[in-house]
Amino acid sequence: MPLAPKRTQPTFDIADTQSLRRARELLRRKRVARQADTPNGTRRYAVTERGQVATVTVDPLWRHDATCDCYAQVQHARFRIGDPCKHIVAVLGSDEELKCQIIELLL
Repeated sequence: MPLAPKRTQPTFDIADTQSLRRARELLRRKRVARQADTPNGTRRYAVTERGQVATVTVDPLWRHDATCDCYAQVQHARFRIGDPCKHIVAVLGSDEELKCQIIELLL
């Protein structure tokens, strides 16, 4: 009787996700701009790419998940498929106070 193939555990290389690579490019081109804070304490950022603007809202106190109005993030939030969008990752990476939220976002 042949042996079943050995199953390997999937690996997760956080430094090489598609979202991180794309976010790095947005940051390199300085496409992230902080807008006005909202009355409830969240922060809004505009991420410009190819003439379009995605609006990202983050909570520095971690009371709410970061949100983005781009199509990729809407699909990710709705169906839990793929990585979080590059806009959210870029915003979290652009603000020293928010960088620690990237780890939670990608796990």
